[in-house]
Amino acid sequence: MFKDFHVCIQVSDMDRSRSFYQELGFSPLADRRHEDGQVIWQYLRHPDSGTLLELLHFKTVAETAQPLGDRRSLRGLNHIGFHVEDLDRLRGKLEWLGAHIVEQGARSGYRFLFGRGPDGELLGFAEFDR
Repeated sequence: MFKDFHVCIQVSDMDRSRSFYQELGFSPLADRRHEDGQVIWQYLRHPDSGTLLELLHFKTVAETAQPLGDRRSLRGLNHIGFHVEDLDRLRGKLEWLGAHIVEQGARSGYRFLFGRGPDGELLGFAEFDR
């Protein structure tokens, strides 16, 4: 019944957000982009996992959204989670991109970190023991 899955992130600056996710390995899908007087949307896919992100920018919406506080206080969608092979390398990439690291740690069987994307979206990354 289901063919695919994506996560939509509403962004304030399409170029900035597209560049951020491209640096994390995502590629824009040329056939899944639309722009008119009101909205720009762009799908990106990660080649290793097939993960799809939809970036959505409403040109008429004021840029007043603020990043949320501690992730434990969120209701609804908590974070966008990615499973990675090299958490240390990814952390370096996030720091290079200027992403704010919110939390990091380890639990039985995996290490994790949480960081903020360009518009404050909470991104989770986990490296599981082999």
